[in-house]
Amino acid sequence: MKILILFLFAAFTVTASAQTSDTRGYLVKVGEMAPDFSIKLTNGKTVKLSSLKGKVVMLQFTASWCGVCRKEMPFIESDIWQKHKNNKKFALIAIDRDEPLETVLKFAESTGITYPIGLDPNADI
Repeated sequence: MKILILFLFAAFTVTASAQTSDTRGYLVKVGEMAPDFSIKLTNGKTVKLSSLKGKVVMLQFTASWCGVCRKEMPFIESDIWQKHKNNKKFALIAIDRDEPLETVLKFAESTGITYPIGLDPNADI
């Protein structure tokens, strides 16, 4: 069974060491399997992408300095998370790129989001 993943990208440049990115910097192309990764959430729990198999997974790549992210997050909260958070076949994780926990927690509070945020301290997910 495949994992369906919805990616939201804002103004990020992806750097790749072993993989080749397309002209937009994306490593995973439409129809390809997403590479497995583990991410530590702000609540201390760790989630592995492969553990979400069978669910629709929405990953939102974000950072506190990203203006587009700040604008889209309240809509993701109200229009997606609040409507689907109790659906056992759905998962939403924001992936905060290259910021410390304290910054990420303040960012979540300032945007009013309650959906899970994971830390990507090296911006390599």
